[in-house]
Amino acid sequence: MSKINELQLSSDIRGIAIATEEFDATLTVEESRLIASAFVKWLQKRYPSKAVMELVVGIGRDSRISGPDLTREFIQVLSAFGVRVIDFEMATTPSMFMATQFEEFNCDATVMFTASHLPFYYNGLKFFTREGGLESSDIRDIIALVDEKEELPQEPVSTIEVKKSIFERYSNHLVDLIRKGSGSEKETARRSSYYCRCWKRCWWFLR
Repeated sequence: MSKINELQLSSDIRGIAIATEEFDATLTVEESRLIASAFVKWLQKRYPSKAVMELVVGIGRDSRISGPDLTREFIQVLSAFGVRVIDFEMATTPSMFMATQFEEFNCDATVMFTASHLPFYYNGLKFFTREGGLESSDIRDIIALVDEKEELPQEPVSTIEVKKSIFERYSNHLVDLIRKGSGSEKETARRSSYYCRCWKRCWWFLR
């Protein structure tokens, strides 16, 4: 049985990404690569009518210092399989779901690297499709596809779109919702640019 089974926390994957004096690392770049491979296989089962090179997957992360290394390896494996990857870099969990809804991104699925409120040495993965966040059963299915003896592809072969920020698009979406909800287009229009600036400054509190 793969040790990655132990990383499932309900509908997320969580583990220790940075070893400490008390804990060994359980979610390293190697686990990230294995999970990426399993996720590609899961997506192929979820969308059997799509060739792997037609799949679009967005990747985001929070401000944890382990994030860049974990996402880099995850993206490399997706790309090596032929998946088209959009690297959003810094993002928030709600915005990553919305990347499956916004037409300009057109993501079949997204992955957010975050461990929410847990200490800095943790990290984790949240998965989304256009239907919403993955359930516990979906995470079990992904983990079941992990093959620790698999020789993972090394070289990227698909297009990776990097540094594509989702903050402005998502903040504008929130402003539109506030306008419609308040029924006061004139007042919210006056404040919309202010909201966007505040969102960009305060996003890390909302992950």
